[in-house]
Amino acid sequence: MELALRTLGLPDPPTNVQAENGPQAGTLLVSWTPVTNQPKPPSRAAVHSYLIYADGKNIAQVPSATADHVLLRLADLSDDPPIFITVRTGTREGAVSCDSNVARVPRGPSFGAISDGLLQTAPLLDMAQSYPTGHYAAPLSGPKTAPYPAPPMLTSMP
Repeated sequence: MELALRTLGLPDPPTNVQAENGPQAGTLLVSWTPVTNQPKPPSRAAVHSYLIYADGKNIAQVPSATADHVLLRLADLSDDPPIFITVRTGTREGAVSCDSNVARVPRGPSFGAISDGLLQTAPLLDMAQSYPTGHYAAPLSGPKTAPYPAPPMLTSMP
């Protein structure tokens, strides 16, 4: 008896990944060009979500095939800010693409606040909850609570 197995195609990774200081102090905006060459059914390689990695560690997941960015709180990225960000695509079945291009995390005033201890730890957002169209926020540690409030504005120390 011969068993024929279908190969599980992997989705392509997103392209043009960029990391920049976010719109509020203490945030990092990661953006990318979503995958547009979706396979046709019954392929199991269709994009279901985007997974964000900091220095090779998975730090967030955006549950949308059409998402093109995520806003991260720097306080949630650990005491040692990451140097590189990559994004991968994920399928409903759990298959994950290879890494996207590498985006270098900017260094600047937003990152100085972490070492000064000015940022507070934010609760983990349940990524399965609904979000306003086109905007995704992804805190990364703490107890699961939702909804996640916008990061507080930071004041500089004298």
